[in-house]
Amino acid sequence: RKFETFDELEVFAARLGGGSMAACASVLGIERPDYEVAAVQCGKAIMLTHLLAGMVTNTKQNKLFLPQQDLTECEIEEHRVKLRQTSGKSLNHFVRLMCSRIEKLFYEGGQLVNHMDFDGVRTVKSLLELHWTMLMKMKREPEVILSTDGVLSGRELLLLKSKHFMGLEGKVPIVPEGAGHHDHH
Repeated sequence: RKFETFDELEVFAARLGGGSMAACASVLGIERPDYEVAAVQCGKAIMLTHLLAGMVTNTKQNKLFLPQQDLTECEIEEHRVKLRQTSGKSLNHFVRLMCSRIEKLFYEGGQLVNHMDFDGVRTVKSLLELHWTMLMKMKREPEVILSTDGVLSGRELLLLKSKHFMGLEGKVPIVPEGAGHHDHH
């Protein structure tokens, strides 16, 4: 399946990633109605982050879940991606273009925590922190998507998981301050 434009890819991500997040939200601890838009944006942002991070692996499996138009404009060649030989200006431009689009979705998706109970906030904040960290690393170092070890190192993943287990979710700029600490009357 090929996506010509980012809009087509975004519709796909809304259906799959966004739909999944909206469906899971009730299990995660929704307290307030009207969470669907934020849930869809959150799920889209997470899914698109994964698709960008998995660009090489997916391309090797002949699944190019990225906009053809952008790949062409950035002069990214599929056969070079498979060999991890895409680099330089073209890769930097493409990755940063994708990151800037996904970043906007995270800001909208981060609002999901305003609809959740305490445990839901903790879970979603951890999920968002993990994916936001991935996105920001790709934005800073676009060539990290060529790494055979993945975007985040084992140590970075362990740190994020440990913070969650200890209830020490970090401050994520996409999550509103004070979320999940509203009074229960």
